[in-house]
Amino acid sequence: MGAKAQAINAGQFGVDETLLRHFVPMNGLAEAHISQLVPFAGVSELHPGDNISTNFKTSDQAYYVVQGQLDLYSGSKLTGSVKGGTTEARFPLSHLQTHFDSTRARGAVRLLRVDRARVSALLILEEPSAGATTHRRTTRSPLDSRQIIARLLKSQIFSHIPPANVQRLLELAEPVPVHAGDVVIRQGETGNYCYILMEGRCSLTRRAPGEILPRTLGDLGPGDSFGEEVLGDNGARRTTVTMRSDGWLRRLSKAQFAQLAGKSSMDQISRYEADELVSRGARWLDVRLPEEHRNDGLAGSLNIPLAEVGGRSRELDRKVPYVLCCNTGQRSIAAAILLRQQGFSVCVLEDGLMAKDVRGDRGGSADDLKGQLVIADAEIRTAMQRKTQAEAMREAAARGSGMSDSQRVRMRAKAEAEAARADEALASAKRRKLELVAMVRTMDAKAADERQQADSVVEQLRQQTDVRLQAEKNRLQNDFLQAAGAMDDLKRAQSDAEEHFQKERDRLEAQITQARAAMSGEAERIRGEVESAKRAAAEKAERIRREQEIAEQQLRARTEARLLAERRKLEAEFNTSMSSVRKASQELSSAEIAKREAQRKAKDVSAKLRAAEEKARRGSGSAAPARQEAQRRLEAAHRVQRDAAAGRAAPSNVVPFKGPGGEAAPFDPSNTMVALRTELHTFEDKVSEASEQIDTASRARAQAQRAQLLVEERLARQRALEEETRLTLYEEAESWLAEERDRDGSAASKEKDRKRAKAKAQESNRQAQASEDMMSDIKSQLSGDYDDEASSIEHSLRMREMEQESAAKASPPDPVRAKGSDERKKAKEALDRAREHVQRLKNRYDKD
Repeated sequence: MGAKAQAINAGQFGVDETLLRHFVPMNGLAEAHISQLVPFAGVSELHPGDNISTNFKTSDQAYYVVQGQLDLYSGSKLTGSVKGGTTEARFPLSHLQTHFDSTRARGAVRLLRVDRARVSALLILEEPSAGATTHRRTTRSPLDSRQIIARLLKSQIFSHIPPANVQRLLELAEPVPVHAGDVVIRQGETGNYCYILMEGRCSLTRRAPGEILPRTLGDLGPGDSFGEEVLGDNGARRTTVTMRSDGWLRRLSKAQFAQLAGKSSMDQISRYEADELVSRGARWLDVRLPEEHRNDGLAGSLNIPLAEVGGRSRELDRKVPYVLCCNTGQRSIAAAILLRQQGFSVCVLEDGLMAKDVRGDRGGSADDLKGQLVIADAEIRTAMQRKTQAEAMREAAARGSGMSDSQRVRMRAKAEAEAARADEALASAKRRKLELVAMVRTMDAKAADERQQADSVVEQLRQQTDVRLQAEKNRLQNDFLQAAGAMDDLKRAQSDAEEHFQKERDRLEAQITQARAAMSGEAERIRGEVESAKRAAAEKAERIRREQEIAEQQLRARTEARLLAERRKLEAEFNTSMSSVRKASQELSSAEIAKREAQRKAKDVSAKLRAAEEKARRGSGSAAPARQEAQRRLEAAHRVQRDAAAGRAAPSNVVPFKGPGGEAAPFDPSNTMVALRTELHTFEDKVSEASEQIDTASRARAQAQRAQLLVEERLARQRALEEETRLTLYEEAESWLAEERDRDGSAASKEKDRKRAKAKAQESNRQAQASEDMMSDIKSQLSGDYDDEASSIEHSLRMREMEQESAAKASPPDPVRAKGSDERKKAKEALDRAREHVQRLKNRYDKD
């Protein structure tokens, strides 16, 4: 049979260790501790359709589905279900991820109820403390300290100690040695301590009123406690406790108990504060069991169960703060105490993970208590069924038909034990129901008191309201009477004011009538003056317009005449410039022809030189030096010829030497060299002069072409300016006429017209001045260009004349040189004519 089936079968007969060990976190308890939990657990059977509207997250009990299926509802909507025997059913209903606020049984459902505080306390006891006294078996006590604490927690009064402080219970209790016969406490006396028996045995007696001898109530052994009544309001002893053997005790004062029962001083923070710490570098540390952490642990959290915190603390970083969490916060506090003792920075999530969705009073609301009453009724029914089954087993054991004596004894013992557990479960269920009923009655009584108090407050408020309303009514009546009197006064004052207002109104209307009549006459007079002024202004404006038109016509005529004269003057100058250009072109052509003639003559001289050389070779050998000299001169002549071909200088008329009678004279080297030298000098001068004349003519022609282009450009600009001036004058005239038609006769309009006419006249003068400036620019440009060019040509000719005069003085007269002189005179005359033409242009521009 599997573990699940065993747990379900165990749940059919009540709560035992096997059933509890199947669920989380009880599966993490030791055998001794889980047995201590059985009295604080119970099984209830729900009928089909039973509806439980309790809040499982805030309940002090943990509920598990043992068998059957429980549907979960959020309002009227089914959000999920839990079926007994599944993995999800091993966790409390408060740990389900599904949101719900009520449950309904689908068929028969068995629920397991476990006290949540007891579970937390026993889980805390699973962790051995670092202290040597609390959690080790002493040589003087047969019980482990954890077992003693577990037994103490069965006591109703010790159950009020928070689980996190349970470990300190034996640490604070003071050890006291005792001997046989010692009376520890005496009935009726007032005490300040309660006691925990650690070793030995003692008897418990009580004497009833009227009795002489006390009655023995029982014996106490290790782990039992007595004298707890002093921790309550009444400190009188109710029993007498006498030691029956030697042993030792621990005693706890009322102040120490209050210290244990109070809230732990450990730092506890809200979920919001914890999230803030984690965002700044802190880490979550979940101290629950691994199964609990896997079920609903926080993302990114570490998991070290409380039982392993002491041994695994080395896995933590002392530089990092930790936020400890568990279900209720109790295990977190216990773990925090251990970690803080080891130097870690820790804090605890207040109320644990169960408070992350719902916060509030653990006592629950009336609906929660009614839901728990349903579960308590089901638990009583289950206990009754269990008791009935135990009685049936007892009767069967009593009959013992077909069984041996030993079997009958075992069956009877089992039936007795089961009947005792059933009675205990039934008694526990009834006590819980009574507690719940008492809580419900208390809550109802509290609600009734609150309603009564609210009704009383409402009644008082109503009475106070009535008194205040009556007082307010009286005050309003008085105010009304006073207001009525004041109203009468106001009406009388209003009547007087209306009468005075009517009189004043009549007076003002009469004044207004008189003023209107006076204003009408004045307005008529002003209107006549305005009309007269308007007509005069119109006449004056018309006169000004006619004068402006005449002035514009005259200005236009003068401008057109002046522009026409300038145009004619520029055309004449242009024609003169063209004549100069043509003349310079003719002179350039003549120079080119002279240059080509000089080149031809150089070729003839070269041929004659070659002939003379041939004739010299046929001469006698005695003339060898002369021939060599002639050869050198011949080479010089060749160079001259090449230079002439390149455009530099070449002789034009080399005349062979002839004897008397026209025949060729015999070859004389000395005479020949002299003649050749003379001719070469002559041709060099002539070619240089011709080249200079060509350069001068070329520059003059280029300058004339530039002047022609400049004149054409300026003429084009002048024509564009004339056209623009005509268009501007026409547009301004049209605009002025339109404005004259639209303008009124006011003085401001007249002033505006005068300003506009003045501006137009200034614009016309500005355009005329621009035309004059342009003509001056043309004049200065032409005169400056011609002056510069003429000066350059004149300087070049003077330098050449000086060079030629020096050469003529140094050499004998020659016809070729005389011819070159004539050509130079012609070029000089052409230059003088050009200079005179430029001077005439300058004089004409100066006159203008």
